[in-house]
Amino acid sequence: MKEIFEMIRRQEILAWFGIVCLLGTLACGYLMRTQPDQILGVSAWLKPFKFFLSVVLFVWTMAFFLNYLEHPIQGLIYSISAVVFFSIELVIIVYQAAQGKLSHFNTATPLDQFLFNLMALAITVLMLHTVYLAFLFYQQSQATTTLLPFSIAVAISITVIFAFEGFIMGALLQHTVGAADGQSGLPVLNWSTRAGDLRVAHFFGIHALQLVPLLSYYIAQTKRDVLIIALLYGIGVTYTLFQALRAKPFISL
Repeated sequence: MKEIFEMIRRQEILAWFGIVCLLGTLACGYLMRTQPDQILGVSAWLKPFKFFLSVVLFVWTMAFFLNYLEHPIQGLIYSISAVVFFSIELVIIVYQAAQGKLSHFNTATPLDQFLFNLMALAITVLMLHTVYLAFLFYQQSQATTTLLPFSIAVAISITVIFAFEGFIMGALLQHTVGAADGQSGLPVLNWSTRAGDLRVAHFFGIHALQLVPLLSYYIAQTKRDVLIIALLYGIGVTYTLFQALRAKPFISL
């Protein structure tokens, strides 16, 4: 608990934004239970719920990492950038859900297409900014034997690569391969159990942000160990991507 309050004190912008998004997660969870509106066979509020929760995990993780960045001004600029660009995405997702519309892959009207493109632009700019942060951590890692800055740089790199996997889904205008979106899927995650689903690699790739540094902390003794952990993790995630592109479900039920 002490560490959480210290994070809030040192990285107030991301910490409080995460709290706001957590409240958004709870609100969407409530709407999922009380509102009958559905999109592609699931609650219209499921996607906002998942995105709010994902942003909570992302910004709180980055808030923790920024405590170890030796460039406080760059950390502050990144915090503002994350709040601005994630807010754009979340506002659009909530707005479209309230209209009973898809937020992603929706080109039904000029407004829908504009909002979809705006979300893509916002997340692209943020991920490019995140790449710059990885570069700063990598530079920092060259001057120390501490593994954390290096594992953060590597983890961010994997995260950004698989965040940009979203462009494959954008090109297809759907996340399912071998069937239309809206097929039966796993609870909550809603990944297809009958066809390939590109969201699987997207999910595991993005959460390299948490898992690679965590595994490195407990397992790695050298930077080489960190690279091996990251390589094995990346191979595993890439395998799920190839499986999805072959129209194979992550879990078949």
